[in-house]
Amino acid sequence: QKLVTSLARRKEPELRELYIQCVQEQGILYLQTGAYGKAEKNLLQAYQMVTADMNRDFLLTELSNNLAQVYDKLNIYDKALFYYKESLGRCQQSYSDNSLPCVILQNNIAGIHLKQDNISQAVNDYQQVVVQFEKLLPASDPLYITALNNLATAHRKNNHLSLAKQYLDRAQKLVKNHRV
Repeated sequence: QKLVTSLARRKEPELRELYIQCVQEQGILYLQTGAYGKAEKNLLQAYQMVTADMNRDFLLTELSNNLAQVYDKLNIYDKALFYYKESLGRCQQSYSDNSLPCVILQNNIAGIHLKQDNISQAVNDYQQVVVQFEKLLPASDPLYITALNNLATAHRKNNHLSLAKQYLDRAQKLVKNHRV
């Protein structure tokens, strides 16, 4: 904590960035331990300290994603969606649209749509995610299997029970075959 406090007073660009990353890490620790209010406070503080002249899009991408996770945990889905979309936009500027980091963010956005009961959008999003995960990941990867399961859930909530069963069966077969 003394290090963070001493860094807060420094003006050198590299030390300022180190301070921002320390505040971010504190926020992530709060997020992981369920102290969501403290996580939000720290992550917003770090987010607001990153200035355009710093040229640190990767840091803003991470912070947007971290904030989205906090708001998801707090069930504030409109803010979670906002920050996930912001993070995705930055991700797509840095990587290809269908890179693994971007597809993971698309998966998170689909999850928010599902939680908001925007079922048709969640189905569309999860279908795209599954197609991309099939290209990027082995069938045994937990991200892929979870996306199949989430697509099954979205179809079930949309009363497309036969499609839900198909995707759930695929996920269960993969779990059984790969002992995930």
